[in-house]
Amino acid sequence: MRKICWRDFANVGSFLNRLELCPESACSKDAAVAYGRESNSESSVASRSSVSPKLWIVNPVVDMLFVCGGMLWLLVNFAAFNPVLFAGKTAPLFMILTQLGAIFFLDAHNAATILRICNEKELRDKHKVLWLWAPLLLFCLFGLSLWQQTVFLLCLKIYISLVPQHLTAQSYGICLMYFARANAAPTPKETVALKVAFSLMALTSIIRNFSSKAVSELMGVAVPSLVLVPDSLGWYLAGLAWVFSLFAFMMILKRILHEGRSVPFGAIMLALSTLILLTLGPSIGFAVVFSSAFLHASQYLIVSAFVHLKKTECSEFRSSLFSHPIFKSAIYWGQATVIGVLLYLVLPTFLGHFGIPIAKAAVAVLCFASLHHFLADSIIWRMKDPKTRAVLTAGE
Repeated sequence: MRKICWRDFANVGSFLNRLELCPESACSKDAAVAYGRESNSESSVASRSSVSPKLWIVNPVVDMLFVCGGMLWLLVNFAAFNPVLFAGKTAPLFMILTQLGAIFFLDAHNAATILRICNEKELRDKHKVLWLWAPLLLFCLFGLSLWQQTVFLLCLKIYISLVPQHLTAQSYGICLMYFARANAAPTPKETVALKVAFSLMALTSIIRNFSSKAVSELMGVAVPSLVLVPDSLGWYLAGLAWVFSLFAFMMILKRILHEGRSVPFGAIMLALSTLILLTLGPSIGFAVVFSSAFLHASQYLIVSAFVHLKKTECSEFRSSLFSHPIFKSAIYWGQATVIGVLLYLVLPTFLGHFGIPIAKAAVAVLCFASLHHFLADSIIWRMKDPKTRAVLTAGE
């Protein structure tokens, strides 16, 4: 039996319960197996069988607020009931929230991908495209777009069109993570139904980018309009997304309840938030404006900080305050924030000294850094990869 130490009773809201970081306790065996810290196959099998389900990444409050969309809907409702404070995009409170969200969540979440690539030699050795070829190509396109308006507008339209797919892919992956952590992974048929549902969510938003409901400006820069489909097509697809989503989750929940397993409320809440945002978002106040920072970026930072701690050897954790997981998470988040500030604030300002409009430079940096972020995430967060799956779904 594992010896109980003081960390078992410290900080309910921390990562301690999840990661078993007591000096006397062992590392999560699934993560250890994945990263080569457990060589005995028999002990590995035994450890996996003894791992109990852990429904939440951090805890119910943090997950619901920052992973599953709770903070987004709290802000949307707050804005709805306080219209004076949110009277237009120049309202002080609106500007404060969007700026804080951009600096500490949106910019930092893109920077977290760069941080992970820099920190993991194995990742760099395995995927050279992430740190050499893709950045080189995107840097050349970035320079060209600053001088050629046509290239700039084309890349901007491509970026905006890819955002819904990236958002739904991340939400889908985290939903699978919640299912796996509850020992209720979807069956092949249920997986297909989930994929169709999330694909319809993404397609709904992508199609609207080519209708009269398309995004018209980004950070003060006009986005080219390209109306190819009627507005009604977006609503038809939205209806299909709701039907398939309800069908998929009813099918999964029926099986889970029949088998007596834990209900993954995090997956349900996150799927519902993504569904509402991508199908009804343009009609719900500031939902779209706040979603990038307070849904997508915040969940990315929580999960990436979780993975960062999971990959740290248990021997590195001692009783000192500076080795505490919360402190380590703060350092990780702070590093991502600093990189984000340098990339999204300092660089555009620097380019402004060369006659390039700062707004255009900022949008160009966001566009091309995000395109690299999209590519990197599609590679480093694959649930099919045994190492990634072991870290994300290991219980405690």
